[in-house]
Amino acid sequence: MYQFDPFPKPQSVPVMKPARVLRPVLGPEPEKVNPLVLPGQPGDELLGCPTV
Repeated sequence: MYQFDPFPKPQSVPVMKPARVLRPVLGPEPEKVNPLVLPGQPGDELLGCPTV
C-alpha cells in the first residue's frame, strides 16, 4: 500500500480523521473544496478551519 498516495481511495482514508487526510491533498483551494467534499467533517477544528 502507498502511504503517500496523491489520490487516496475513499476506503483507504481513515474514518476517524477524513479531513486531516483529504485537506492536504485538496489544500490549494480549501474554501471551494471544503463545502463540496468535506461539509462539516470532524477534524476541521484540529486544523484550525471553521466548520461552515
